[in-house]
Amino acid sequence: IYRISSYVAQEKSMDIYIEEYLQYMQTEHRASGNTLQAYRSDLTKLGNFLGNNGIYDWNKVTIINLNSYILALEKNGTAASTVSRNISSIKSFFAWMFRHRLINDEPSVYLKHPRVEPKSPDIIESGELDRLFSVIDMNTAKGVRDNAIFRIMCNTGIRTQELLELNITDVNLMTGTLMIYTQGHERAVCFDDSVKSSLMLYIGDIRNGINKEGNSRLFLNMRGQAMSRQGLWKIIKEYGGRIGMTITPQMFRHTCAANMAAEGSDLAVIKRKLGVAGINAMEKYSEYAPD
Repeated sequence: IYRISSYVAQEKSMDIYIEEYLQYMQTEHRASGNTLQAYRSDLTKLGNFLGNNGIYDWNKVTIINLNSYILALEKNGTAASTVSRNISSIKSFFAWMFRHRLINDEPSVYLKHPRVEPKSPDIIESGELDRLFSVIDMNTAKGVRDNAIFRIMCNTGIRTQELLELNITDVNLMTGTLMIYTQGHERAVCFDDSVKSSLMLYIGDIRNGINKEGNSRLFLNMRGQAMSRQGLWKIIKEYGGRIGMTITPQMFRHTCAANMAAEGSDLAVIKRKLGVAGINAMEKYSEYAPD
């Protein structure tokens, strides 16, 4: 009886850490309700597993305990993508506890993500991107515009419709941000210096020259009209053909997310940048995260 009541008290203490972490994710990272629910589910299940194995303190968790939990998930037939999401949740939670000195060690750094081969997203590899940009003729107005389009797609992961609906007023070159509006929601997305340079060149030297009718859209065709979805697909297909590969707009989006994961970005951060509602859709990028 003493052990049970002790477990209840300690379990509550462990749950408090989870709740504080979720509050942190909501406040500091603006995690959505779906994301918080996924984190709560993953971490609560881990806490229950640890409690059932006599561990009532996060500070006493070892890599052996965590690996045992992952193994139990796999033995229960849990999908590899779900196992990977659990690992991401655990890593993020333990990293937060370690940063706030709630635990003395961070055993989760040794967890390995399972590779989910069948669901790997189609991305444009680094060498292929180099080839893509190398075949753009920057001595032409069309080339300058197309270069800006591809760089913004690679760096922001923007959707096709979001790109086509961007207005010139949605771009802030001083802060390096885009304001993206979709389905009644808005989000600010940062872009890097390569995008800034390409946009400055396109807006200053090209767009102003072809925009005879004062069109508000950022990207225009060479007749000064708002670019259409078919027009964008035609451009992408044209350059894909030049380098001998099939490229789709979605591949730019996948490439942005994969690169962010490879650089160590949390799945919740990637999700927010891409404007995705649930964290489950981000699981496929876990394989690109550094070990």
